[in-house]
Amino acid sequence: MLFSKLFGTKSEREMKKLAPVISQINQKYESLSTKSQNDLLNKTVELKEFVIKTRLDKEKSLSRLEKHKYISYYNSDYKLTDKQKNMMMRADLADEHKQIGLLKSQLSFYQEGIQTLDKMGWAAKIRVDIDR
Repeated sequence: MLFSKLFGTKSEREMKKLAPVISQINQKYESLSTKSQNDLLNKTVELKEFVIKTRLDKEKSLSRLEKHKYISYYNSDYKLTDKQKNMMMRADLADEHKQIGLLKSQLSFYQEGIQTLDKMGWAAKIRVDIDR
């Protein structure tokens, strides 16, 4: 009881930690709530194109990096087996593969967002047509 008076309850401490994040979310909501549906759709398409371009750039750089790593491992240490060299090369490139995977998931997120916005626009158009 004394500790909760001094430090607050667990939920109060969690709320204190989350307050800045909640503030940021509310600010984003305010800025997005004034946008039209076409603005949101255009921004989503723009972000999708950015993710596609970034992913393609990452894949190209990964391809160059794989070739470079392959050459460096196979030319440098003759004591390692081919299996060990391949394992080391995969470990070195794991972060790049992870980033490409994240970009692919972001792309699917944006595609789903575009579909949702399209459906919402269609639903809004039907409501407007019904009201007339």
